[in-house]
Amino acid sequence: MKYFFIALLCTSIVLLSHIYAAKYKWRVKRLESFRQFLVFAKSEVTYVSTPVLEIVKKYDKLYAGSLPFLNPLKEPVAACVKENLQREEALDTKQKQMICDFFAGFGTQDEEASVRLLEHYRAMADSELQTAAPECREKRKLIHRLSLLGALGVAILLI
Repeated sequence: MKYFFIALLCTSIVLLSHIYAAKYKWRVKRLESFRQFLVFAKSEVTYVSTPVLEIVKKYDKLYAGSLPFLNPLKEPVAACVKENLQREEALDTKQKQMICDFFAGFGTQDEEASVRLLEHYRAMADSELQTAAPECREKRKLIHRLSLLGALGVAILLI
């Protein structure tokens, strides 16, 4: 019976670390989805000239749940996104600020300036993604290794 509880404790340590490491996986997914949104928005602005709220709603309808801070959304879009980002735990402060800055400027200018803004933030998102992806992968790997070592240490101590 003692060994069963030790195994259960070790398993729970490993599972908790997987839950914690998932935050880093979601950070990369959110950045990829934001980059995808920028490409989608550029095509919408270039070919259809739809308002910002309609672009966001159309993206959310096509790719439901990929960017949870875009739902629910209402006017003013920038303030609503900023409020929704406060509850977002996967992104760090720098990434949240980048997204807030984008929505603060998006739709406030003419079509040509909006396309330049979208290209600028797409380049920023690419750069952030290239930096964050390997960093998050290494952090997840480290968390998994440390949890296995921690579980092994607890098992050795209790046995």
